[in-house]
Amino acid sequence: MAGKNRITRTIRQVAVFEDATNVIGSSTNINQGDLCVFDSALIRKVTTGDLGTNFVGIAREDVVDGALRTPYTDVDAKTKITNIQGPVSGVVAKLVSKTADPWTPGDQVYLNGAAGAYHVTSTAGTSTSIGIYQGPLIASAVAGQEIEVLLLQTRAVGL
Repeated sequence: MAGKNRITRTIRQVAVFEDATNVIGSSTNINQGDLCVFDSALIRKVTTGDLGTNFVGIAREDVVDGALRTPYTDVDAKTKITNIQGPVSGVVAKLVSKTADPWTPGDQVYLNGAAGAYHVTSTAGTSTSIGIYQGPLIASAVAGQEIEVLLLQTRAVGL
């Protein structure tokens, strides 16, 4: 399934890897809009257990088995695209809040990878903040509620 462009505004867009071709594994699958980390010299989407310490941003493109999802028909499939845009930070993106989380403008935002690759929480736990909440006061987020977050890179492992 193709991803969703979750970016609503660009503040100061930054990419650790503008061309991520060399840091995408051959079995990597990332949907546009997935939050991404840099792990073992490769970019991958967020999963359960990611703490945000190697957060590199939000995916701009769909990647299937290490290559861009092709928009071409079978006739055009031999056209090779060599550049895969890397994830970016410095953008405001709509992400899904953990149900019942409270939000105050300026709150730190943390990964909630157990729920999905674009889910976040206001509970720090042992995580590193990946951004700052941009919306209005929310006493208790409802299931599936999207919130706006200014995404900030954290120190990427090996960088």
